Amino acid sequence: MAECTGSLAGTLPAAICGRVVLPMDAVQSIYQEAVAAQLAGRMEDAKVAYRRLLEEVPDHPEGHHNLGLLAYQEGEVEQALEHLMNAVEARPGEAEFWHSLIGVLVALSAFDHAHNALEQAGAAGIAAEELERMRQCIAAAEVPPPPEPVEPVQLSIDGEREEILAAVQRILVRSRAQKASGKKAELRGRIPERKVIDRMTRLFNAGELRELEQFAGKLTRSHPLHPAGWHFLGMARMRLGERLESLRALIKANELHPGDALMLDHLGTALTSFNYVAEAASLFELSLEIRPNKIDTIVRYANLAVSCRDLDRAEELARRAVEVAPCSAMACRMMAIVLLHRRSPLEAVPYLEQAIQADPTMGDAYQDLGYAYFSLGMLDKSVSTSELAVERNPENAAAYSNLLFFMTHQENLSPEEVLRKHLGFGERFEVPLGDPRPHENDRNPERRLRIGFVSADFYNHAVAHFLMPVLEHIDRDRFDLFAFHNTVKFDETSEKLKSLFKYWVAVSHVSDRDLAEIVRACRIDVLIDLSGHTAGNRLLTFARKPAPVQMSWIGYVDTTGLRSIDYYVTDRFLAPLGQFDEHFSERLLRLDSAVAFTFDQDAPPVGPAPMLRNGFVTFGSFNRPGKITSTTLDLWAALLNAVPDARILIGSVETEDTQRHLTQELSLRCVSEGRLRFLPRVTLRAYLEAHNEVDILLDTFPYNAGTTALHSLWMGVPVLTMNGSRMLSNVGAALMSKAELPDFVGEDGEDFVSKGAALAKQPHLLAGIRAGMRERLMRQQLFSARYVTRCLEGGFRSAWLDWCARRE
Repeated sequence: MAECTGSLAGTLPAAICGRVVLPMDAVQSIYQEAVAAQLAGRMEDAKVAYRRLLEEVPDHPEGHHNLGLLAYQEGEVEQALEHLMNAVEARPGEAEFWHSLIGVLVALSAFDHAHNALEQAGAAGIAAEELERMRQCIAAAEVPPPPEPVEPVQLSIDGEREEILAAVQRILVRSRAQKASGKKAELRGRIPERKVIDRMTRLFNAGELRELEQFAGKLTRSHPLHPAGWHFLGMARMRLGERLESLRALIKANELHPGDALMLDHLGTALTSFNYVAEAASLFELSLEIRPNKIDTIVRYANLAVSCRDLDRAEELARRAVEVAPCSAMACRMMAIVLLHRRSPLEAVPYLEQAIQADPTMGDAYQDLGYAYFSLGMLDKSVSTSELAVERNPENAAAYSNLLFFMTHQENLSPEEVLRKHLGFGERFEVPLGDPRPHENDRNPERRLRIGFVSADFYNHAVAHFLMPVLEHIDRDRFDLFAFHNTVKFDETSEKLKSLFKYWVAVSHVSDRDLAEIVRACRIDVLIDLSGHTAGNRLLTFARKPAPVQMSWIGYVDTTGLRSIDYYVTDRFLAPLGQFDEHFSERLLRLDSAVAFTFDQDAPPVGPAPMLRNGFVTFGSFNRPGKITSTTLDLWAALLNAVPDARILIGSVETEDTQRHLTQELSLRCVSEGRLRFLPRVTLRAYLEAHNEVDILLDTFPYNAGTTALHSLWMGVPVLTMNGSRMLSNVGAALMSKAELPDFVGEDGEDFVSKGAALAKQPHLLAGIRAGMRERLMRQQLFSARYVTRCLEGGFRSAWLDWCARRE
């Protein structure tokens, strides 16, 4: 056999420079012609001869091997790998072929693929000494892994943003050109067997995502130039929540096969999770140009428009979907989603019912229908429908969280039953996810602590306005603050919040599992959940216990049901000593005060008491209709009947149906329609100004007002409430106690009505309270952001000391 010499030897890496094998077969003359040209440096002649050889004998192992070396020499990497893999497939027992393949992979720094090839060579029976040579070739070039990070890991595409977006633009250009040609793109590389594609399809449809990920990953190594493996790998990782890796795989698939409508659609979906709206929209548009009636693509595009608040475009697309496929569950559900975002839940209901009729297994449709009923104030139907959503899709943690959130509003559930339901969430999701690894955090009790806050509400949201004053006053010599920002929403409030954190980590594209690894890598000492069972929560990250101390605070006035969350942060007013402990899976961390709030300094001025000019008292409520239960209506009606000339202003009423429902319910309780006034949702300023038409705000039961009560106090309007048997039923009483207005807190329903009727006869008392309310709040230490922050700092340190004293 001839040795590799001349330009062939001088250009290739040493590991690749093997022997040109001379076979003795019927096509030897063509082969010898090719080898002679190659050794003489006539590379074009050699390539022509090798291609002629492979036309005659497509599986000629030496022909593929030598042409692969030539392709690599000329920078045609994909062709080189294809030919070298064909060579080892045709003759797996030839060590030299494996040396060349591994050498090319090493030269490309494709070490994972090189190791995989080494394993395959061993399985093919290559001698141990040859395998050792190959292993040394890999080891000599392989870069050692980086040290374990101690600063936050940023799992985002920011570091490769330009590269990824450039790739997307190339895909769009090539796909448009392919569409214009009227032809399908030619597939390069070896085509996998049909049974391989069928198996991946079955795994995907069956939801066997980890197995699919492994199988598709192997296909990308054995058939790197065929898009199928990359496409299925991207889809598996997308479903697994590994969004960044999914995006990379889908880009590769589209590069290999431009103009494929389905793959363009899936790449657009991957980009939406990173908020690359324009690029995703372009991909969806092009996909629909190629396949105009593809329901999945129309629906995904409509979802993108909803997320961008372009409801006109979203509705146009949703109606198009329903027109194309009127019996499609997916299309009907999309139409309902648009209507829900337009705050038209009653119109959404029939579409969701039609979706369920078309596909009774569609848990998401039940989930949305539960939300629609909740928006209409139909709480019992909301809960029963949400139970069906969980039954249809028991692994959907978001559906379970929705169910629990709606249940907290129910008046007929005992505190023990509410706890049991929440513990059920923990049993279903927490037990399988528990991570036995110990925490390696430095147990120095007095060192600076790393505090992590996890939320999807770091924008103009109530949670942000509770958190902001604490961040502004926290002692940065004692605490390093980390934000784990779990949404693509970003506004002026987000910008201000970001400036108050030492580290800001965008994690909306990161799986719960990977987020847990980020938290561990950041060495977070105290991790704080700000969502509970509200939208965008990451409780499945907390279930993995990535931080030694974990807490829940602000976002949800009830238990999470997770044993992995150590504390629920509250105060002595919201949870008086000895009360509510047994309602929580967490230990109650009682502070002197645990709630600061950003009172709007640009709010309208407090007006005079309206009853002084009207001659009658006006009660009010600005709570969402879902909080207005039968118990609430009973109490309101009893009070209105006890004060016959009183009126009530009810805000946040979005639909005529909700208004009609409340009017009918109060009429059944002997309150005439003429005493009622309704307001829709309005701007923040208009909402605050509406308080100048209200004398006393009426609380809701069992779920009290929270943010709306604080707004009301700032506008001079006291809140009539009563003590509750659950923490969320005690919020109003806690706020009025802090404001030193105990006369507005009833012991029970009868006392609520009695106190309200008595206060309605004291216009000058109400006027005085109203005029001095802002000064009262500003001088009260319990509302002071600085004081609340000191209380929280003490709570963080106390919990840390407790962990330091224990052994895991």
